[in-house]
Amino acid sequence: MATRRITIDPSHPTAMTPEQRRAELATILAAGVIRHVEQRHLAAVAMSENVADSGESRLEVPPDPRPYGPRG
Repeated sequence: MATRRITIDPSHPTAMTPEQRRAELATILAAGVIRHVEQRHLAAVAMSENVADSGESRLEVPPDPRPYGPRG
């Protein structure tokens, strides 16, 4: 996964223009949305891997079901 570098203006908000404050806010919000999406993606991948690995614990019908004992 690529690492993103986010540049935030370290200026005090009172020394910034309204456009600079909006740009900084947009950067912070975008970083939060990206992190949220990445975490959901990682959780989905982990869950699908768990489902794939849990084949031994599934309750499945055996290949040759004999509910009443051996036939013959």
